[in-house]
Amino acid sequence: MSAKGQISIIYLISTIAIALVISAGVLLSMQFYSAELSKNKESVQLELVAQKLENGLFTFRDLLESTNSTLTMNLTIEIPERIGEKYYTISAIGNTIELRSIGSPSVVIKKEIPWGKGLLIKGYVDSKKGTITISVLDNDLYATTLLLS
Repeated sequence: MSAKGQISIIYLISTIAIALVISAGVLLSMQFYSAELSKNKESVQLELVAQKLENGLFTFRDLLESTNSTLTMNLTIEIPERIGEKYYTISAIGNTIELRSIGSPSVVIKKEIPWGKGLLIKGYVDSKKGTITISVLDNDLYATTLLLS
């Protein structure tokens, strides 16, 4: 029998166990929410870099169409070296560019450049460089190939 005013040991252990379970649940859900928020932020920032590159490619195409001297033309675009705390890479083949963050979790953005036939892009750029240079790699009657470096 317990004396008046004393708490049962079973009641105390069950209260502590419930408090631990609730605390662990809150902690895990906060970590999950934080990771998702970080991933969404990376996606948005990579989309902005992709849009900047796409605008640069269209500008370069317009310059190519308006001039006859295509062999010495270059266009340099400044890009952020990091997205948050992560570096990223940009690769291009055909008419598709891919931006990929380096680290875990990795975010990948693929963007197709809708400029039709006749222009192709190739290349690989590491964000640590801080710039992308667009130049003419090959120019013939059928297609113009642009190099990202």
